[in-house]
Amino acid sequence: MGSHRAGPSTRPADGRDVGKLRLRGRTRGLQLVLGLVFGLTVVGMGIGAAFAPDGGWLVGVGGVAIGGFFVVIGVRGARRGMDADQHGILVRNMFTSRWVPWESLRDIGFEVVPNDAGGTAYHRLLLDTTHGSVVTQAPGGSDEPGGRLDLARTALLRMRDQAIADGP
Repeated sequence: MGSHRAGPSTRPADGRDVGKLRLRGRTRGLQLVLGLVFGLTVVGMGIGAAFAPDGGWLVGVGGVAIGGFFVVIGVRGARRGMDADQHGILVRNMFTSRWVPWESLRDIGFEVVPNDAGGTAYHRLLLDTTHGSVVTQAPGGSDEPGGRLDLARTALLRMRDQAIADGP
């Protein structure tokens, strides 16, 4: 795993990041909004039930717990993605984060996620490392040449090659 080493930022005068790449899921904002709205609504209903005169405190506590769970899922889901810099890739999935240094990254492939009809729902990046595989839950997209994942794969492998050529 390793720890994330934050190096100095290299920013030109126009403010762009040089040597950094951020990949996020396309629907992460929607997941955040739905998780917060649904979760806070259930929390509000749970609090209302807890103070009801008929003794609905158990329903209230359950509503607060379930609502809190949806809030956590919405916030954690919005964090999913990848951050790459001159040291390696930080992969953030729903509940885990993995640091992949460039030296341990062997290749980047695609994982097919099937749908219920037997076709392909979407593809994910699969990082093949010296310590096993790391699957990114985001970003999704097509693996066709010139597609979102193919461009991300090419950019990440180029960053890896440049970082290894530059040395530590």
